[in-house]
Amino acid sequence: MKDQGSGFTLLEVLVALAIFAVLSLLAYNGIKSMITSKQHITKEADQLAALQLAITRLSRDLEFAVDRPVCNEFGEERPAFVSRSHLEEELELTRSGWRNPADHQRSSLQRVAYRLMEGKLLRDSRPVSDQAYGQQQEPFSQELLDQVNNLEARFLDHSENWHNRWPPANSHSRTLPRAVKITLELEDWGEVNRLLVLTD
Repeated sequence: MKDQGSGFTLLEVLVALAIFAVLSLLAYNGIKSMITSKQHITKEADQLAALQLAITRLSRDLEFAVDRPVCNEFGEERPAFVSRSHLEEELELTRSGWRNPADHQRSSLQRVAYRLMEGKLLRDSRPVSDQAYGQQQEPFSQELLDQVNNLEARFLDHSENWHNRWPPANSHSRTLPRAVKITLELEDWGEVNRLLVLTD
């Protein structure tokens, strides 16, 4: 029988320390797993919010697209809505409904363009739609989305035909397409498709 006045033996202390170490390790791994999961969820939530914002901006611009060509800095007319064969270069259009809360002396029309550069989806906008000869104004560029591997668009004309560029080659389609199908290939989310209908 153990003497009540004696302390713990060395073996008992070592066993207690071993148990404590195992419990501490389990607790640490649990906390680390929770922190990692939270960071992953936060990252995905931020990516989803950015994707929703980008789609919302693009949808809004297409919704307010108008048949209004513009002049570039050389005095040459550019179509109201134009896309090159690869959207790494640009998708450009004229839109109405440009808000003016400060009541500046300017038009409610705005020229905007979307382009993909180094994995980033950018939206360019100009303060003046028509550029003066030899006095091109630099656009305001806003990054909407990153980690974009590819961006493609197809355009539906009013004869229900799809095209890879706009205006279509050898086509008598109206100036504005009827709808635009956007395909974004994201690094983490894979392929995201969105069909955007233009207002007549």
